[in-house]
Amino acid sequence: MKAQIPTRLCLPDSLGIWLTNTCSIAYISADDKYCHVSALGLRKAVFCSLKYISERLSVPPFYQIHKSYIVNLDHASQIKRQQNWSIMMDDGTELPIAKSRRKGLLAALDHYNTPPQSVTKNMSLLLAVKGQVG
Repeated sequence: MKAQIPTRLCLPDSLGIWLTNTCSIAYISADDKYCHVSALGLRKAVFCSLKYISERLSVPPFYQIHKSYIVNLDHASQIKRQQNWSIMMDDGTELPIAKSRRKGLLAALDHYNTPPQSVTKNMSLLLAVKGQVG
């Protein structure tokens, strides 16, 4: 069975426990003994490690691009593949991609290029009808 991310995430903050929808999270950055979660245009400090969060958000669209960053690829707009790779988020934030994480990131992006099974099935039928598939 394929692992799924939770629809909501509960994280300790200065007031108690902060609950957020995982789809609203753009990225998470580590800062010593706490993290900053960027979601819905806000930057929220939470009192837990990046490892704790990464254990809960370990499948696409989430990917850990650096020892200090986890991104939601649904909120990414561009990957800059220059000498030092980086990822641009929808809000304009540019985050570094560790050299050791590049190959895995490209593999994680593949799920965006795979059409749904129904689309693939319909394309195969269409091509078979046109005599383009054996």
